[in-house]
Amino acid sequence: MALGAILAASASEGRDKLTVLADAPLSALAGWIEQIVAESSGKNGKGILPVPLEPLDAPEVYGNDRLFVYLRQTGELDNGIAALQYAGFPVIQLPISNYLDAGAEFFRWMIATATVCHLLGVNAFDQPDVQDSKTRTKNKLADFQKTGKLADVDLVDASDAKSALEKFLSGTRAGEFVAINAYLPRSAETIEALQRARVAIREKTKCAVTAGFGPRFQHSTGQFHKGGPNKGWFIQFVYDANDDMDIPTQGLTFGTLLRAQALGDYEALKAAGRRVLRVKLGSDSLRDLGELAELAAIPSE
Repeated sequence: MALGAILAASASEGRDKLTVLADAPLSALAGWIEQIVAESSGKNGKGILPVPLEPLDAPEVYGNDRLFVYLRQTGELDNGIAALQYAGFPVIQLPISNYLDAGAEFFRWMIATATVCHLLGVNAFDQPDVQDSKTRTKNKLADFQKTGKLADVDLVDASDAKSALEKFLSGTRAGEFVAINAYLPRSAETIEALQRARVAIREKTKCAVTAGFGPRFQHSTGQFHKGGPNKGWFIQFVYDANDDMDIPTQGLTFGTLLRAQALGDYEALKAAGRRVLRVKLGSDSLRDLGELAELAAIPSE
């Protein structure tokens, strides 16, 4: 309950980006905290945005909208955490040394999340904006099964993405955030490329940057994206699957399903008045993503 009170008080003062740092063995727990906080609190224009596993940097790259939580086991981030504390950032350290401690964290965060939602005045136990995206996806799939076509819209090709990103991100302001919604194959290489993109975009915008794989994030930060404060700038990456596979009896492929989910999510974001840029990567999506991460790091002329 004390943790929940701290989170609510911090959010009320503008520190609504809960930056969850973790030693490597605890990284999965950071993803779980992201899910429970974002989906529970992000509604009615309110909420706390978890920013899990964003690469740790020097204190000067962070704004006054940050509250840090460090899930500590090995102490590999101790120097960076000490620098944040010395610079005056609020940091909560939670030592986790064994499996029993991990179980205790599940309990702690469930109670804390219910507490913070009560203090924010939102219902922790519903997800009103998740269903919109699912409904839109089902409608897209029904249209595809009738016509054999998926009416994809507003796609920017990878070759034009640099200038489109520059223009899109030029509107960001302090206290906002950028969300990378990647409907891409999940692999260690893709995660590394996304992390490089996060750092480059953070350097350029000075905003918190989240990254999630679709459709997984739709049931975590997806609720916050549509129902929380309208502070987000959303970059959606999609691609054409090279090695696709039919879904038996459904008359479509897994690649088509993924693109329909991306399109449904895009339309739900737009319906909620969010700012969204869609980028279509080429057949070598990992290469294109890596190039965009490098290009994003180049200062504007």
